[in-house]
Amino acid sequence: MMNILVLGHSYVENLRRLCENRRKPHTWENPSNAHGKVSVQMHGYPGATFKRLTEAIEAGLFVHYSPHVVICQIGSNDCDRYSFDETAFRSDMNTFIYACLSRGVSVVFMSVMKRSGPWYCTPDEHTVRREIVNKMMKSIALENHFVHYFKPTNVYRVEYEARDGIHFTEEGYFF
Repeated sequence: MMNILVLGHSYVENLRRLCENRRKPHTWENPSNAHGKVSVQMHGYPGATFKRLTEAIEAGLFVHYSPHVVICQIGSNDCDRYSFDETAFRSDMNTFIYACLSRGVSVVFMSVMKRSGPWYCTPDEHTVRREIVNKMMKSIALENHFVHYFKPTNVYRVEYEARDGIHFTEEGYFF
């Protein structure tokens, strides 16, 4: 069986909690399209950055989940800081990738999504930083066949944005 861990920041944790609250499983052991060969679990840390996820991996997170693949929704919080250092970000991202690959876990990066209301920088600053981060992720994916980059289309819709300008409404998580 292939174990997939969806790992990230508050988006992932909020989706996991909503699934629990709706009595929908946040662990799928037998998806109909995989014929019982895939297990998908979610684990999120509100406010998480690459550095935080790397610390969790080094503290034994993968021992609990035993993933073969990590689908990673991360980067928004790294972009939403008072200052943004591309070199430090790249180093944190590479350390995260190494933490995964050295444990035999492939990585799929989800593109960093738009925030209309970042907390520590302007929306324009966040957009520029987000574009830099997405290019970095895509570039690394092109260089390493164990790292992948996925940019979904039509994900961001204003009507599904929560008041904070960062998270989704409940309907937005299930859209």
